[in-house]
Amino acid sequence: MGMRTASLMIVCALVVAACGAGETAGDADVAVPEGTDGGVILEFSDEGGFVPVEFNLTRVPRFTVFRDGSVVTPTGEQFIFPSPALIPLVERSLDGDTVSDLLAFVDDLGLADVDSVDLSDAPNVADASTTALRYFDAGGEHKISIYALGFGESGDARATIIESMIARLETAVAGTSGTPYEPERLVVFAQAAENLDPGVAVDAGPWPFAFSPDDMAGDAAGFACLSLDGSDAADVATTLRDANSVTVWELDGTEYRLFARHLLPHQEGC
Repeated sequence: MGMRTASLMIVCALVVAACGAGETAGDADVAVPEGTDGGVILEFSDEGGFVPVEFNLTRVPRFTVFRDGSVVTPTGEQFIFPSPALIPLVERSLDGDTVSDLLAFVDDLGLADVDSVDLSDAPNVADASTTALRYFDAGGEHKISIYALGFGESGDARATIIESMIARLETAVAGTSGTPYEPERLVVFAQAAENLDPGVAVDAGPWPFAFSPDDMAGDAAGFACLSLDGSDAADVATTLRDANSVTVWELDGTEYRLFARHLLPHQEGC
């Protein structure tokens, strides 16, 4: 997908608008798509990287934007140790100009015309993850991914556009507290705590759920996995609210670690 000179000029104008004090690209004539069944139109996620397995299992998108202008983000607690067993989510509202700017960037990327594009051309960077931008419309999911975004120079102008989109969102949510966001579905993971240093483990008592690890038929990187919704998901969320990555529960003489991840409307479980 080539990038025309005129297109690049539009990009530059949008970048300036997004970064300017009080200025936006709100005049962009780009329609808000229907998105997914849950209304998600944009997702920015960080994937992979040299991190513990449980970090990736519980990682949620950096930004999830809905067609009504709401945006859901994780709290910064995922980056502390020990990290929460279930990362809390926060919902905020974007103004119309911000949504228009984001969709103008999407239009300039030509994202609706591609299925999946990998722009990764950076040399290996220790601990770096891959940034993935997903756009949802009537045609389904459209994805651009870039390894080690922001490290070094990229040979593709689309990388700069994506960086500008992220900066636009970071500016939009900065200084706003938002409200807790708890989807009605989650996925829960369990693994025997054999490799956990007993000196840091926190004993939470007996296994707290009606289901056991043997009932968790899914497998995710060596963790037993189970998708739940409704009251079952709410029970797990409540139980894990004060737990973290070193909390252990005992069942039949074996200690287990438990983690969970909220499932946003467009996401699948195990």
